[in-house]
Amino acid sequence: MKKIWLFLGGGVLVVFIAAIVLFFVVNNQFKPDKTVDSFNQAVKDEDLETLEKLIEPDDENLEIDKHSLKAFIAYLQTNNKSYQSIKDGFKKQIEDEDFSTTDEQITLFEDGKKMGIFPDYKLRVKGVNVKVKGDNDEEQLNLGLADADYPLELAEEEDDLYGPLLPGEYTVEATVQNNLGTFKNEEKLDLWDDSSVSFLIDNEELASESEDVQKDIINATNQFNEDMAVYVTSEFDVDEFTNVTDDFKSSLIGLDTSFELNKEYIKEMESQFEKTIVDLDSIDLSQFDDEWEADATMLVSYKERIQLEDEDDFEDISYTELREFSMTYDPEEEIWVIEDYYAEDADESDSDSWDNKEEMKMEDSKLHKWSDDENEAESYI
Repeated sequence: MKKIWLFLGGGVLVVFIAAIVLFFVVNNQFKPDKTVDSFNQAVKDEDLETLEKLIEPDDENLEIDKHSLKAFIAYLQTNNKSYQSIKDGFKKQIEDEDFSTTDEQITLFEDGKKMGIFPDYKLRVKGVNVKVKGDNDEEQLNLGLADADYPLELAEEEDDLYGPLLPGEYTVEATVQNNLGTFKNEEKLDLWDDSSVSFLIDNEELASESEDVQKDIINATNQFNEDMAVYVTSEFDVDEFTNVTDDFKSSLIGLDTSFELNKEYIKEMESQFEKTIVDLDSIDLSQFDDEWEADATMLVSYKERIQLEDEDDFEDISYTELREFSMTYDPEEEIWVIEDYYAEDADESDSDSWDNKEEMKMEDSKLHKWSDDENEAESYI
């Protein structure tokens, strides 16, 4: 009987010891060090599935997906200083046995118990917002991420905050729609450390770099240049200008009177807009209170002839002129309108110093005529 009890007692002791060993083995698996090791290995191996299980966002609106996890890993793999700071933070928490929230981007915390006994450690991550600067209320703005199929949501309208996002390395894409058109801009941002990272939208730069906007501005000046040929062969009728402001028309008052006083000496006049050379670097846009203005410089060439009453032949008065335009955008008509221009005699060689220029021959421009016989202007192809 004594031997049986000894045997049973020894068996219980073995089971007890085994249970203790098992407890410590299992408990060791739930130590915070193991969570840290799993995190570091997941970053190294780019193991998205493990990271997703370990990470707990500090904001319920922060979604963790494949795209954000890749951005998170990409940042840590290329920014050793930030990564080391995170590791040092983990080490201090473990040494202090303090798993409350810290100022670090990532914090160890105890997330309940496993099997009701063992503490379960996870990583609480602070989300980061994108703060948009430079946009106007009158514009329509959409933010998104490169290679992601969803937009960034507006978190705080008053502060223009979008997000939040898992910290990481992102390429943020912006689509801006305003009076001049729709423009796209993208910028690589490191969303880390701060609660929000600024994303600047330079509307003037976006518009200035737009080929469509440049084309619209050039077309507006060329319309003016064409109208000028009509103007000088219409007894200087300011209403022949189709895209100028009323103030500009007012500045020309008096030229028609001058022509009226001298037209008895003129038999015939001809004018045709032939060519323009645009200094593309001179095109400059500015915006204030949703009003757009632009400047542009170009050389324009006209074929012109005049025949006086007492002369048998025409006199060639063709010329090249340097014109500097100031214009404003009319959102209702959706056109650029000339406000003012400065002109001086020039030569085509004056454009030799322009590094970025475009030369256009006005093949569709008409030859406009005025004759004393008909006392009115005519146009010819």
